[in-house]
Amino acid sequence: MRADSKQSTLIHAIERSVNYQLGLIDELIGYAKAELQPLDIAPTETDLPALLDDIAEYAVALCAQLNNSSTIRH
Repeated sequence: MRADSKQSTLIHAIERSVNYQLGLIDELIGYAKAELQPLDIAPTETDLPALLDDIAEYAVALCAQLNNSSTIRH
């Protein structure tokens, strides 16, 4: 038994949906695998004042988005 034109259109829509969902599942599996890998952390010299300034700027930007304020004391 063959599908008629309307059934064929619906079958193709289902196939596209399934393929899309399988793609999403593959992406989630890839993400989960990457998250399970141990972090490769190595000590290195850091300019702590510059790092703290960068973090402070980020905090100020986040506060501004939420109509809050942030004060940084050096």
